[in-house]
Amino acid sequence: MEPLAYFIMRVATYSQLLPTLVALGRGSQLSKTQRLLGLLVGVSAAVDIYASLLANSGRPNLFLLHPFTVVEFSLFVLIYAENAVVPKRLRLPIIFGFIAIAIISSYGWEPLTVFNTTARTLEGLTLLFFAVRYYYLQVSKKRLDLPASINASLGGQPMFWINAGVLLYFAPALAVILYGNFFLEAGSYFGVLIYSTLSMLGILKSILFAIALWIQLPTPKARFS
Repeated sequence: MEPLAYFIMRVATYSQLLPTLVALGRGSQLSKTQRLLGLLVGVSAAVDIYASLLANSGRPNLFLLHPFTVVEFSLFVLIYAENAVVPKRLRLPIIFGFIAIAIISSYGWEPLTVFNTTARTLEGLTLLFFAVRYYYLQVSKKRLDLPASINASLGGQPMFWINAGVLLYFAPALAVILYGNFFLEAGSYFGVLIYSTLSMLGILKSILFAIALWIQLPTPKARFS
């Protein structure tokens, strides 16, 4: 079982190359939301691959998670703000507030050598709130500020697939985040099982993000008076 679990975790690491390659392939055709997502998956893939290389060589890699959490959260806030889920005037206060909390926790009770439970938990809870709010806005038929896709079907909106990835990954991931340090210290079979399950969700998230990046939004038709 353990060899299979470690194989799944390795596949999850490299699965992030899929949406990264889609983003690079589409280049200038991407919308602003897609460009932000492309930057996010590119950074995520680079950090995860480097972390995997460090782990394989027996060196610590948890220090990478602390700054990455800040970058990941900031880009998600910008994505949700771009799609009117988060008011644009609140983008910077939310981001800077999160950065302050992350720095305080990293220099206080969660040094770079351990799992940054405080920042990851706050990130997960906030993103889940954004994800639920996105669906609420859709169900209540409030217009979202989606560039070039106001009248597109729900499945034709990149944000729909991004939000699905966030919801499917971060909802169960919160349990792992809350007990991350316990699992690392235990080094048990149960811990390996938990992380391999989370890795499978990570693979699904990468696929959903790749779909979001693959979608080509319709070009607004020019109006002539």
